[in-house]
Amino acid sequence: MNAARLLCLSMLLLALVQEKTVNLVSLSLAFQGVTQPESSYRRIKRFFTEMRLDKIKAAHLILRLLPPPPYTICADRTNWQFGSFDINILVIAIVHRGIAFPIVWSFLSKQGNSSSDERIDLLQNFLELVAAQDIAFFLTDREFIGVTWFNYLDKRRIPFAIRIRKDSLCDNWCSVYALFAYLPLGDLKILNNSYSIYGCKVRVVGMKLAHNDYAIIATNRSPAKAFIAYKLRWTIEMLFSALKTTGFNIEATHLTQAYKLDTLFTLLAIAFA
Repeated sequence: MNAARLLCLSMLLLALVQEKTVNLVSLSLAFQGVTQPESSYRRIKRFFTEMRLDKIKAAHLILRLLPPPPYTICADRTNWQFGSFDINILVIAIVHRGIAFPIVWSFLSKQGNSSSDERIDLLQNFLELVAAQDIAFFLTDREFIGVTWFNYLDKRRIPFAIRIRKDSLCDNWCSVYALFAYLPLGDLKILNNSYSIYGCKVRVVGMKLAHNDYAIIATNRSPAKAFIAYKLRWTIEMLFSALKTTGFNIEATHLTQAYKLDTLFTLLAIAFA
């Protein structure tokens, strides 16, 4: 980056915080200086066309703004449509002060759930920044299941608390639902034994939330601590809300090219932090 591009980057970050939108016209109006908004708008468009921001350096910057490890981390997807164009982002974030901060992310070139390979690739990027021993818990919901995924986490000795589906098999003979079927509403139950779920030996804890709705958590650590930690998974939903309707309004972007969207999300991650 030359000085002019560094200045544009700085002004973009300030404009994002001030305007709380990714609309390029609104951002151009927030640019300070002697240039007209039309010139600022063209300058912003050139920035997104010509620049490729280093996401690893951005991640290092965000990590410097957060407290030191151990970290509770969580993963989830956020997606929306712009016309007929689908935008689907997989994010790993660090929990801090009631919200999650994005550290690594990838744009999925498809609709729907992520695959185990896509999750593993992204987590490996995260582990280049944060060591596995610095992770207190990794929290994910019912999308993040499967034999390959569970065994990868266990092999890397990453402590996890994953909400599993009630039809998940225990020891290949019964559904996990059968172990909690008669649990009273609002009661917590920790199973005494370890069970093989998705090919991995785990402990299981669960609570009945409503009729036929259960929060069942599989973990390779203390089930009591895992259940308490899992409540923090909601922080990544708070992050997505802050990036979307209650904050930066990322869904208002008209950018559709993957590299421009990646640049935009990098800017938002820094601005948010």
